[in-house]
Amino acid sequence: MGPKDRDYFMLRAGQELDAASRSRGAVRGRHEELAWLYQMRVNYIDRGLVNDADEAPLPEALRQIAIPA
Repeated sequence: MGPKDRDYFMLRAGQELDAASRSRGAVRGRHEELAWLYQMRVNYIDRGLVNDADEAPLPEALRQIAIPA
């Protein structure tokens, strides 16, 4: 994890907080939840709890998302 990753997560947290301020109901809660997750990721980066080894690619079976019709 480098400075660019941290900047990205900070940017996304700000975007989600902005979206939450313009939303209502359950949608607002989801935007706040995403912002919190991005902020936690920044905290992990700042504390050195995340490194490149933790970011190993997922196996092929886990990369696909199945959405029922």
